[in-house]
Amino acid sequence: VAVAEESGLKGRITDALDGWLRVIGLSGRDLIPVLSGFGCNVVAVFQSRARSACSRKSCVSLIAFGSACSYQIGASLSVFGSGGHPWLFVPYLAMLFVIGALHTRIWNRSKGQELHR
Repeated sequence: VAVAEESGLKGRITDALDGWLRVIGLSGRDLIPVLSGFGCNVVAVFQSRARSACSRKSCVSLIAFGSACSYQIGASLSVFGSGGHPWLFVPYLAMLFVIGALHTRIWNRSKGQELHR
């Protein structure tokens, strides 16, 4: 995390993805807590406290529905592995994020329109 911050990579990623995330009602800066949610959702929600109230609600919504915490990741890998299909893990993560993004877009529809004005 420190290397990404010091090198400026985090800033470039958040700036590059800002337009895409605005479509679902978030900003590029909301991406960092969402990605942290893949380690621990509690930490991710705590990190979202730095966001404005309307943006924080959307961010927490995506963390809740689109970020697999470390326990979910291990459990999913175990289930897919024991079923003989470990390759399903990547589509599972993609589907989880897409469903989370759809939920966030639908749940916060009016806020997403306000961000574009």
